[in-house]
Amino acid sequence: MKLTSDELYAFFEKELEKNQAFSLDWKFSAEDTVFNIKEVIPSLNISCTQATQIYGEWIEKVTINDMEYSFNIESETLIIELIRNTNQHIATKNQTLVTWDYLGDEYNFILIKLDELPKYEEMGFYKI
Repeated sequence: MKLTSDELYAFFEKELEKNQAFSLDWKFSAEDTVFNIKEVIPSLNISCTQATQIYGEWIEKVTINDMEYSFNIESETLIIELIRNTNQHIATKNQTLVTWDYLGDEYNFILIKLDELPKYEEMGFYKI
């Protein structure tokens, strides 16, 4: 059963109280995103370096389980790309982060078991 936007948000808030969810402003840095991921998935080996200028562009590097990813701090897709990379790594632990089309200027994510994804998709959530 597909939930309304208000119902999805209420569901998210319950998961937030259980430390199974987090919210990110659309212009958060990779460092802010990594901090929030670590709060929900403390066992994940993830870290971020301070932004450094490379060939005139400001880049933040994130390491997840010894794999390094570079993100331009000006990228509008930085958060989505970082969550997608994170999902690739946590899938091996039967976990994934899901979101929904929220009308605000933030991204909201819930940590779920990967094998529960179909149930969440029926409610209106999706995996990045």
